[in-house]
Amino acid sequence: MGETAKTVQVPLRKGLPAEVLNAENKLIFRGKVENFGKGSVTLKDARGRSLPAGVYGMEVKLRFEYSEYNVISTGKLARSNAEQWKIEELEQKTLAPKREFFRQPVETGAQVICVRCSPVEPQLRRGQSWTHCRIADVSVGGFRLISSEPFQPGDFLTVQGMRLVEGGRSFTFMCRVRRVRHDGSLRECGCQIEGVSAKEQALLEEAIFQLQREEIQRRKEHGR
Repeated sequence: MGETAKTVQVPLRKGLPAEVLNAENKLIFRGKVENFGKGSVTLKDARGRSLPAGVYGMEVKLRFEYSEYNVISTGKLARSNAEQWKIEELEQKTLAPKREFFRQPVETGAQVICVRCSPVEPQLRRGQSWTHCRIADVSVGGFRLISSEPFQPGDFLTVQGMRLVEGGRSFTFMCRVRRVRHDGSLRECGCQIEGVSAKEQALLEEAIFQLQREEIQRRKEHGR
């Protein structure tokens, strides 16, 4: 998973953001530190929502989010209810490169056009128009886009009609292509959302949280 064996010690603080994942690295919830002690931490949901039920003794991974880096820790669930989870046997493992947000897999699409293109492959990029692209995952900070169009790192795109929740809001963003991976005739583009308002970001976060809750519910119904 790209982690080193180096053990680190960093201070916890109330309100510190943290992602809680299971042993398969599936997100359980996005929370924040409520209390902490020697070898333990108590977490609440980041937005004050009810937490899912947990199994006593289950192993979890915690990703604490600092401004310059993330800290990866492991522990076991000691107590849980709808308001908080207490993790004990907490062991801080490694420093990890800063990653802005958890990426939620999705199955949706959007209309996309390059509005300011980098000077790469100009012969393929004259007269570009709106094209339908597939969205493979999304976070509050960006998304992964699959397309046959010759998008390049540095391109600025307008993306419209991205609907994450059935019957929910349709999002329109300006984004910048940060990286491109070729897969046969397709290009997989990692895009960073640019210039989004606080209100729009909150609406996007709410839609992502709804997808996460639905995924957790599906896993519970299938006994996973």
